[in-house]
Amino acid sequence: MPESDLPVVLITGSTGRVGTLLHRAWTMQPPLRFRPLWQGRGSQPEGWLCWDMLSQECPPVDPAPRIVLNLAGISPLRPDALALNLPLARAAHLAARRFGASHLFLASSSAVYGPASAGLLTETLTPKPATPYGIAKAEMERAAQGWAGPRAIILRIGNVVGADGLIGGSRQGRMVSLDPVACQERGPERSWIGPATLARTLEGLVDRALSGASLPDVLNIAQSPPRSMAEMLDVARIPWRFGPHNPNVIGRVALADNLLSQALSPPLPPADPALMIAEWRKLSQVSP
Repeated sequence: MPESDLPVVLITGSTGRVGTLLHRAWTMQPPLRFRPLWQGRGSQPEGWLCWDMLSQECPPVDPAPRIVLNLAGISPLRPDALALNLPLARAAHLAARRFGASHLFLASSSAVYGPASAGLLTETLTPKPATPYGIAKAEMERAAQGWAGPRAIILRIGNVVGADGLIGGSRQGRMVSLDPVACQERGPERSWIGPATLARTLEGLVDRALSGASLPDVLNIAQSPPRSMAEMLDVARIPWRFGPHNPNVIGRVALADNLLSQALSPPLPPADPALMIAEWRKLSQVSP
């Protein structure tokens, strides 16, 4: 099928950290069954949708997108603006309704789960966020559950290598300080996903939605098993040391991947620090 005949999928928040990596991944290996339409504010490359989601209605798009993937959001690096996560999601929802889209994928975060437990965090657990960022994302999730069509699917995404504050936010030559965790010699553990693997995962989920296949209302997005921050930093050759005791440290975030494995074929590969970091470094060389 010619590219011009493929269904359109709108990706909002395309200039953010995750959106930039996704754009690079899909530039290297374009999706086979749909055509991405990238969105950003202000001046953007030809073919992009220029739209300020907080101050404008979404401009007309022809052909109308069949699905909206909302990556627009405020990161923990901007604590004073976290309340904007909800209106950004709402703007994506209103655009999806206007287009008559069948699905709206909303990027959330593993931060909604709050303090980690010894077991795996499943999508059926009640969110108990402990940070302002997690609280903002949980509020967005609750609001979306009450919105009338199109169907909203919440994606609770783990740490995306390169879009995170640890690996992607590191600065050359600067020592990273890790919070010590009792009984964990390598510090905090998190569920990670490589950026190219994330791109393939999102492509697979969009393909299923376009085909009319069933999808859960909430999905964890990460590779298993969890990996320690120290291990990731060592593989990335980023210097680190333990800082002072932090009573608020979250020692472990381990996302269950059962539902995601059922939704994708084949399931995601295991979380290999070297491969995940290699994905990030390869995409970093792609022209935006």
